[in-house]
This record gives sequence, structure tokens and C-alpha cells, in this order.
Amino acid sequence: MEDPPSSDNSVEYSLKYFPMRGRGEPVRLMLELNRLPYAEVDVNYRDMKGHAGMADSPFGQVPLLVHKGNTVAQMDAILRYLGRMRNMYCGSPAQLAAIDEMLSGLESMRLEYYNLAYIGQFTSEAVAAYERRHINPSSRSGDNKGAHMFFIYQLFLRNFADYESCLNIGHVQLFDVVDLHLRKTLDQSRNFDKWYPELVEFHRYFSHIPSINDYLNSDRRPMNVNVNHLG
Repeated sequence: MEDPPSSDNSVEYSLKYFPMRGRGEPVRLMLELNRLPYAEVDVNYRDMKGHAGMADSPFGQVPLLVHKGNTVAQMDAILRYLGRMRNMYCGSPAQLAAIDEMLSGLESMRLEYYNLAYIGQFTSEAVAAYERRHINPSSRSGDNKGAHMFFIYQLFLRNFADYESCLNIGHVQLFDVVDLHLRKTLDQSRNFDKWYPELVEFHRYFSHIPSINDYLNSDRRPMNVNVNHLG
């Protein structure tokens, strides 16, 4: 998967992903937040799989970030890579562990969300079951495979609530996952605001950061949330 030549010497990063938000969106948010010039490179699925295991497609998956000839694979690894350079993944062992916990917890939520999107296809029954199992605070002690918004919420209150003075890559991932859950397709009961008001306020704050606000209101943000055009 060769990169096309770029005539813009200021573009230092290339993001390889499909024309949708998905797992590429947290990477875009990180680049946009820090105003790092980047180019989006369309992915040829056959080439991606044909190069699987090679340096330019280590896992046969995207997103991939190319920076100074180095290809970084996997969403969270890309965020950590950028975070180290932008002082957004640093601190004591305990602080780094909290960020890692947030990333892992959000990955659990993302996997259940993808089941809802691609298996349940956002039917009213599937959305109600998802909310009951993974969003409603009353189900936090149930069989939820460790994926529950209440867990994310409590971790946020303990370790991420001081976002106005210091943002890290956990906040970037958190914004994207909360953004998915605030969409009308998913939050049909409109209970999210009531159950998790501090997450909604964080979402509002992050979306109004000038660089993020510019991105959210630009044509750089893909219209499609998921590959099946649902959600």
C-alpha cells in the first residue's frame, strides 16, 4: 500500500482509513485537536489484506498512521504514539494506568456498540436491549462483559474530570464514544443526559475547543458513522 505523492510539504502525517468515522475518528480528533496537518489516504481493501503482516499493513487492518516513513497500526497504539509527542500520554505510573484503563474500558464499549450497529442494526429492540445492558446504571452489576457506561463514568469522575486544565488521549477517545451515544439513533429514550450529566458536559466542552469545533463543522469529518450507513 504505497502512499500517493503529496505536493504539500507541510503534511507530515497520513491517515489510512475508509471514508467513515469508525476507529479512524479518534485519530482524526487527535490530529485536529493539535492542528497537525495530515492527509487522508483511501484504502484499497485487497491491497490491505494482500500486505497483511508486512510493515505497511502489520495486522491487515486500518487505521494506519504514516509518519516520517514509519507506519503505526491499531487505533490505541496510534493515539499513544501521538500522545507521547504532544504530552497527552505522560505522567506517573498511576496516571498512565488510568489512561490505559480508560482506553481499555472504551474499547469494551466500542465492541458492544459494533455488535449493535452490525448485528442488531439499530432496531428499536436492539437499542433497548443495549441500553438496558450497557447504559442504564441499574444494570451495572449484571452480565455486561465489563462494558458499561457506568464504569466509564466513575473512572471519568475519579481521574478525568479536570479536563479544563489538562487533556489526554483518554479524553479524546471518551469524546468519540460519548458522541456516538448522544446520537438520536442510539439515545432514543433521551436518558443519557439524566444518567451521566458530567459526561454530557465534558462532550459539550470538548466540542467547543476551537480546533475541534472547526473540524466538527467541516467537510473533513466523514458523514458516515458506520460502514453500513446506520447510526
